[in-house]
Amino acid sequence: NRSPVEVRQSFAQKITCYSNNGNPKPLIDRFKFDPLPVVAVSVDMLDTGYDHKEVENLVMLRPTTSAIKYAQMRGRGSRLCPRIGKSDFLIYDFVNNHANFNDPGVPYHRPKPVGSRPGPRQPGEPEPEPQPTPEPVPKPHPPSEFMLIKEGSLEDQIRKREMIIVGPEGLAIDRKDYRDRWRERIIQMQKTDPVVQKVVAGQPITEEEWDALALRLNTPEFYFAEAALRKAFGQPTGSLTDFIRAALGLHEFPTREQRIERAFNTWVAEHSSSINPEQAKMLRLLRNVVLAAARETKYDTLDPSIFSRYPFRLLGGRAKMQSLFGEKRLVAIMDELRQLISAA
Repeated sequence: NRSPVEVRQSFAQKITCYSNNGNPKPLIDRFKFDPLPVVAVSVDMLDTGYDHKEVENLVMLRPTTSAIKYAQMRGRGSRLCPRIGKSDFLIYDFVNNHANFNDPGVPYHRPKPVGSRPGPRQPGEPEPEPQPTPEPVPKPHPPSEFMLIKEGSLEDQIRKREMIIVGPEGLAIDRKDYRDRWRERIIQMQKTDPVVQKVVAGQPITEEEWDALALRLNTPEFYFAEAALRKAFGQPTGSLTDFIRAALGLHEFPTREQRIERAFNTWVAEHSSSINPEQAKMLRLLRNVVLAAARETKYDTLDPSIFSRYPFRLLGGRAKMQSLFGEKRLVAIMDELRQLISAA
């Protein structure tokens, strides 16, 4: 038995990596094995690698662009639990993650029948017999020929397009169209062009052959050149050989997140002799925050205001970073890292 005060205080529990003095596992175990708390609120703590069969309700309040992460979050409720008779679970999705990943789901239209509220019974009056509960009326399906679209919910494909400029006259072309045309062109040339065939086979190519191939590719119909291909594929570096092999599935360019992580790790390795463990810990946290921002928004957030936001705000903010590195050194480190990330 729990007192009402204890139930109110322990009904819901926020669980973060800073909970319980940096040891959140006891709180997670309490949610799994104890009657209280009934609700666990967390970000990136319980959506992967956490198995609790009795979870019947998932509430999504944060959007994600990762299909794998969404599947992992969804899977937290997918385990059956015969002990409590669990055969399904509910997702309360307030950010339309299910729509973004075409998750069919089944709308919930099965309210729990409780019957009418009985009135006061007189002394000696027999207990009334339970009345049969009528079957719920199924919600009619909308006509298949109509689709309701909320105003403003359609993506503007024209504005969403990312344009690049190619050719001597500054022709604007969509990046995706340019990449698709490049792949089609290389697949076609692989069958007939001897230089492309040499690239695929890894054979040496003379400078004259490279010049001739560059001319055949950089025609007014396509304007395929290294500079334009780097813009189209979002790569700061890359040779014609790399782009030819990538078009044929023989080469994979690093993602922006991988390039940012490599830039951070390279800088830390070069300055490892002057970095103590506490400083290295904060630099790893800085790297993870920038990587998360680049993954979600495609932009990095390595600016001075980053230390006034979560999670640095919980650790002392900019004052903490200045006490660790020194004010001038912190500014210099941020400038160096910003330049490395911009070039990544």
